[in-house]
Parts: sequence; C-alpha cells; structure tokens
Amino acid sequence: GAQLPAAVRCPVRPPRHLASHDLGGFPVSAGTAPEAITEAGRVPEVGVAMIRAERLRQVAVEGYTPEHDARHRPDELAMAGAAYALDSAGCPLAAVDAWPFTSASFKPGPKPLDSLVKAGALIAAEIDRIVATEAEAAK
Repeated sequence: GAQLPAAVRCPVRPPRHLASHDLGGFPVSAGTAPEAITEAGRVPEVGVAMIRAERLRQVAVEGYTPEHDARHRPDELAMAGAAYALDSAGCPLAAVDAWPFTSASFKPGPKPLDSLVKAGALIAAEIDRIVATEAEAAK
C-alpha cells in the first residue's frame, strides 16, 4: 500500500475536538456487524450521517461514482481521506503533501469538522472500492 511521506509526520497534538471522541470501550473491527454497534448504543449516529451525506454529495454533485472510484490506484482514496484527516488535525502542510491528486482539487472545509467528514467519506469510498474489487476477483 501507499506510505505517507516523511513530511506528513505532524508534531502538532490533535485538537481537543478530536481527542474527546470515544467508543466507550466497545470493540470495533472490520468484522463487527453494524447492527451490533447500533444495538450497543455506543456509536453516535451524527458522525455516520454526516459522512453518508458527504459521500452521497460526492457521487451526485462531483460524479465520484463507484465506477469512477474503481479507476483509482489502490490506496489512492485512502490517502485522500488521510490528507483531509491531517488537515482536520491541524496539519495543513502535511495534508497537502499527502494529497494524491492535483493540488487544485484539495478543498478543505472552513472548519476542522468539514475536513474530517470529507476524510470519512473518502475512506468509505476506498472501502467500497476494495470490497467491489475483491467481489469481482472472486467471480
């Protein structure tokens, strides 16, 4: 997979708004069923809803459909998500260094939360791309 450039190592501590979120000790892994998480009442729905809305916007407004995403190199969407997460964490220079596309296409939001939501949507897109690729390979 892709590796972050050395310049991405940001010495800045995460802002308080990021450090305050906690899953309450609920063990979450790639194999955890979403209904188990919801039933446990440990994951707030607001963040998931914001990420979903951003992903739907990316598809409807930007045209970043699953077919479009399938043309990206492995880990490219994950790196884009990482760049927005770095921006949200107060590391804008590292974010620009990590951005895998043209610099003109890097559009962080006015608030750290906006960039974090974009990060989540891009990571979700990468997960969907990987799952689709694996399903196609299994045929």
